[in-house]
Amino acid sequence: MHLNMSIKTYKEANWRMWCVKGHLCPIDWTERAILDTHQGYFHRMWYNEEASYTAKDGFDEKFAEQIKKFSFIS
Repeated sequence: MHLNMSIKTYKEANWRMWCVKGHLCPIDWTERAILDTHQGYFHRMWYNEEASYTAKDGFDEKFAEQIKKFSFIS
């Protein structure tokens, strides 16, 4: 699969999904859905700063597994 977004943006969107929902963005999501999540979950996390402290376990490992499935140009 190919995404036209930076790896930084993709990782941040997945980080927000991980903090709010406890899993990464589904692999079959469109780029638009990922970007909508990135923006929408920003607002949810703004009022729940605890999420970013408690959700760290396992994220880096799961993200590393998922990132192998994509190619990025940005």
